[in-house]
Amino acid sequence: MKKLLMLLGIFLFIYGCEDDQNPASSEEDTGAAAYYPGEAGSQFVFAVDTFDVATNSYFPYGTRTANIVGGSNVGGTEYYVQRNVLQPAPAGDDPETYFRRSETGVYFYVDTLGLADAILEIDDTLATLIDIVADPEINVFSTPLEDGKFWDGYKLNLDIPSIGFTLSIVDLSASYDGVESITTPATNGIPTEAVKIKYDVTLRIPDDPANLFEPEARTYTGYGWYIQNIGLTMVEGSGLLVNALSGGEFNLDDTLSVYRETLTSYDIVK
Repeated sequence: MKKLLMLLGIFLFIYGCEDDQNPASSEEDTGAAAYYPGEAGSQFVFAVDTFDVATNSYFPYGTRTANIVGGSNVGGTEYYVQRNVLQPAPAGDDPETYFRRSETGVYFYVDTLGLADAILEIDDTLATLIDIVADPEINVFSTPLEDGKFWDGYKLNLDIPSIGFTLSIVDLSASYDGVESITTPATNGIPTEAVKIKYDVTLRIPDDPANLFEPEARTYTGYGWYIQNIGLTMVEGSGLLVNALSGGEFNLDDTLSVYRETLTSYDIVK
């Protein structure tokens, strides 16, 4: 189960629309592209805080440095490559995120390789009957921005065609939550208007074949604040979702934790 959840966590940071196939690279970008800017050589540094329930306050935890290091073609689609350097450093290599953007959306690629092996951990025989239908990307930002805007960010379904059964394992939704004035070190402490996006992800992970058809549903919530021509400036909420939205390694131990990442400095190459 843990291996399955770890894979699903990776999937959560990657996008679910099939339009807008070309990444934006023009310095004249408006719309969604302007809310996740930067060419190769751009760098964004975030302070990472963790929430202490006992004191009802945040405490410093570490940093995340996101570097756009180039591009990569995946399945015929061009993506930017973002390398995340985490402190304290986790075991293994620095995690990488593949993303693209357009005037109407920002998308992260999902790598579904290894999913079949994860299904085998449920049951070897059952795995032969299961099909996984997953969006290739997660749509984390969408325009036009308007009151009441809601969109499906990502879906991963488990199908058993022989009995006509479908189970939504991962369902990530996003909604426009208005504009807020936020103050961060990256804006020199000056209150700046930011677009606020709410994210809800519901997981229905079968623990074993016995509860395959009615697994427990668990929903986690997080928020992202985006400033035009700067990008993602703050994100906070469930650790499970914050780790996904920031492009870092998904940590199953963080399902009960709450994190906040705040942009402290940035250097955008246009």
